[in-house]
Amino acid sequence: MTSILSENTAAENKSANYVANFFKEHKIGQALKQSNFFKQKGFPCKDLLQF
Repeated sequence: MTSILSENTAAENKSANYVANFFKEHKIGQALKQSNFFKQKGFPCKDLLQF
């Protein structure tokens, strides 16, 4: 059963990397700042959107 868990984790990490690369490549963080998309405290909006 441990191999199934490690396969799922590897797949999740791979998809998370795709999303992170997309955000970097298309400068989503900068676009959010320019559109005044912000919060006062807590996790950054970009991280919440990316999640």
